Amino acid sequence: MASSVDYEPTFPRAGRKQDRPNAPVATAFDYWRVKMYLPFADHLLAELQQRLSQGNERYAMQYLLPDRVQDLNDQRKNAIFSAAQADLEVNMETFHRE
Repeated sequence: MASSVDYEPTFPRAGRKQDRPNAPVATAFDYWRVKMYLPFADHLLAELQQRLSQGNERYAMQYLLPDRVQDLNDQRKNAIFSAAQADLEVNMETFHRE
């Protein structure tokens, strides 16, 4: 994108170090990759792992889809019911029958 507007990426001005040491890189591209892209990608992966690895009961609702319903068991039914109970107007027995 920078080349489309004739912009050449450069190193930021070297000043007093406040947060982290300067990265030992040779080019501006490597500098921005090390200082911005890699920490962002690291943070993104950590957030995804944290959010997806937790026992999210709403995740079990995927077993209500037609191609996954054959894997639906009583434990998953209970997890789905407890996650959606506030939005449902039925009791657990009626939920299991449906």
